[in-house]
Amino acid sequence: TESPTMAPTKKLTRSPTSDPTGTPKTGSPTVSTTTSCTDSLFYFSSKAKNCKKLVKNKTEQQAKMLCDKWDKFGRQTKNHCPKTCKLDCAERCANDADYVVTRTKGKKELTYNCDEIPNQDVLCNTIVEKQLVGEYCRASCGMCG
Repeated sequence: TESPTMAPTKKLTRSPTSDPTGTPKTGSPTVSTTTSCTDSLFYFSSKAKNCKKLVKNKTEQQAKMLCDKWDKFGRQTKNHCPKTCKLDCAERCANDADYVVTRTKGKKELTYNCDEIPNQDVLCNTIVEKQLVGEYCRASCGMCG
């Protein structure tokens, strides 16, 4: 067609039908390379202890031990309290390169690393040895959004 139509057509037009409406008023789009390392609304084992209360009045050594601790839901404290636990953002948001999950399927033993998770056999909320897979596979499971 030579003139603009209301409905799309199968045949392409030779040239654009109108000029741009103007220049954008903002600068070039930017991509943030930093990830926010703020504490979540984490409560250790559902008790009334959020990140700050968990380490309140604790020595540095005691706080480190608490930050490395796993709660009864399979969550590691430092992953949910990175600011309080002084966890490096890049570390928090990365997969654990050494983590592997083994599953038996029939007579076969299958192993999956974090780059292969989630899948039909292993999900981020799968618990292995009382620990959530997503706590190890933080990048693959979208831990940092």
